[in-house]
Amino acid sequence: MKKMLVLTMVLVFMCALSIGVFAEEPAGDAVNPELKAELKEMRAELQGLRTEHKDLHLQVVEKRTDIKETIKDIKESGSLEILDTIQPYREELKAIREELKTLREAKKELWTEIKSAKEVKDFETIKDKLAQVIEYKGQIIEKVEDKIVLLDSIIDALE
Repeated sequence: MKKMLVLTMVLVFMCALSIGVFAEEPAGDAVNPELKAELKEMRAELQGLRTEHKDLHLQVVEKRTDIKETIKDIKESGSLEILDTIQPYREELKAIREELKTLREAKKELWTEIKSAKEVKDFETIKDKLAQVIEYKGQIIEKVEDKIVLLDSIIDALE
């Protein structure tokens, strides 16, 4: 009886091993090494853009804080006519915010498409969409730089 049990176990293990040996190679291993290298470079470029954007965002936050403090001081001093001089800048800031919102939404849609392409291992599509994301990120950085210039103008107008 023990020999039959051992023999059955050996047969089961042999079947399991043979299934593993004859299994197909996953499709992901067939990716072109040059394409992988390009995707890696693109991800590195995107990471650099993210770092640059974070630095710019910190500048925006700092300048907004300065503006809020200055406006608070102006309101306490009672000279509210100075606040009227910054109204055109505020309109420009609203326009930039809308443009940034549009760019961010488009970039978000691209990331969704990249995730879908990743599931089916369509690396050419991933490469194309990633290039578009990098382009949008560059445009976002340009708009944030424009925003910083406007915030500097507001600070100058308030002083």
